[in-house]
Amino acid sequence: MSSGTIALPATIGRYTVTDKSLRAPRRAFVLTRIERASLRRPFFVGAIGLSAASYGFFWVFSDLLYLHEVLILTLTPAVLVPLSAQIAVLAIAYHGPDEGGHVIGRSDHLRQIRDLIDGAVEAQRSTETVL
Repeated sequence: MSSGTIALPATIGRYTVTDKSLRAPRRAFVLTRIERASLRRPFFVGAIGLSAASYGFFWVFSDLLYLHEVLILTLTPAVLVPLSAQIAVLAIAYHGPDEGGHVIGRSDHLRQIRDLIDGAVEAQRSTETVL
């Protein structure tokens, strides 16, 4: 975990993680109520499928396409897949009846934030079991 390398409070991008809360641009989360934080990249699979369809269309109709159509069909997937890999969703689940929430951002920032949240929640649980 990278929570040992980054001291709290930490500011990563537009997000601030302290030992008690996560502050996102539009919402704040209390760490003591977080049950788990999971990271997903929901657009990546769709981008792979769209890219495969685009390359398949290019493969079948390449003899009929103009140059600008060939460029669009080959460059769009080459740009779309890496961009979709950088967008992630951090899903936060709370204990009890509260919903939790989601934070959308860059995957490298959200991965660091998830690690910090996991470290802070684990530290709080270990102090609760000692008491």
